[in-house]
Formats: sequence, C-alpha cells, structure tokens
Amino acid sequence: MHNENTEGLAGLSDQEFFRRLAEGKPEQSADDDVGSGADPWDDPSWGEAAIDYHKSRGKRVSTVSYAPGEIWRLRRLMDDDVSIDRAWHALNGRQPGAAASTVEALVYGLRDGLAALERNSDRLRWLSELSIEQLKDVCHRVQSFNPKIAAPWSCDEVAVLIAKWRKTNEQEIF
Repeated sequence: MHNENTEGLAGLSDQEFFRRLAEGKPEQSADDDVGSGADPWDDPSWGEAAIDYHKSRGKRVSTVSYAPGEIWRLRRLMDDDVSIDRAWHALNGRQPGAAASTVEALVYGLRDGLAALERNSDRLRWLSELSIEQLKDVCHRVQSFNPKIAAPWSCDEVAVLIAKWRKTNEQEIF
C-alpha cells in the first residue's frame, strides 16, 4: 500500500523519518537538501576539523598510548599460530591484579596511614590482590596525598607497605 504523505522520504535518516511521522508531517520540507547534489564530505568545516584532529595528534599513530610490552603482547596475539579463541581469552580474560575499584578503595582507606591496615582486615586482603604495577601506583598515590585531606606518606611508611605486600604475596618486586 502506497501513502502519498510518504513521498520523498527515502533520503531521510530513520530518526528524522520517525520524528516527522510523530509530528504528523512526514512530507519533506523545503530546507531538506536530499537529492540536491550537496555532498556533506565537501563541506569545508569537515575538512578543517579533520586537519585540526591530525595536527593535535602530532606524530602519534594511535589515540591511545601503549606500553612497549603491551604492544608486543598485542602483536603476538595476531600471529598465525594464535587461535581466535585464545586471543579473545587473552584480551577479555581476567588480568593480573585487583579490580580498579579495589585499588581506589584501598587508597581511600589508607588516608589514615599504616594504622588503617590493621583496623580493617579487608584492606590487607585488598593489598594482597595488587599486582606489582598497582602496588607502585598505590605507593606513589599515598606519597602524593593532598595535605589538606590526608598526610602524605613518608618513604619509611611506603617501605612498610611494600613489606606487608611482599609478606602476603611472598614475591620480590625487583
């Protein structure tokens, strides 16, 4: 069945089509440039935006910074001898270390200093879940506390934190 009110709607986006139907005005308006020959890619603003985007990126190939080890791991996953299933699990499986929310909760809980570890057993468990990289990050963050919120940790306090982490993990950092 053909409806006269829907003539000329072929060039409209689905969103625009349904908006006009809801308003009871499905016909094309005079300001629509569908079929007018205007190519949106020829619009100067598009070209300027693309040039600005590439200038702001500099010589970076990717918009995301990767550590050299991560790049090597990703390239290794693209080898011909790596199955899709194995690559998927390597990319989507559980990564070593604690969840980001656990790290945040630990740092928040350490605002009271080393004594905070003994007052709450969860904090010791959270500390034990950290990977080496996460531990380094936590050590840096506790030393960088804003003095108005919590006292920044000393090197000795950080050394005790690392010793507690080693004890729970029975590993060496270096």
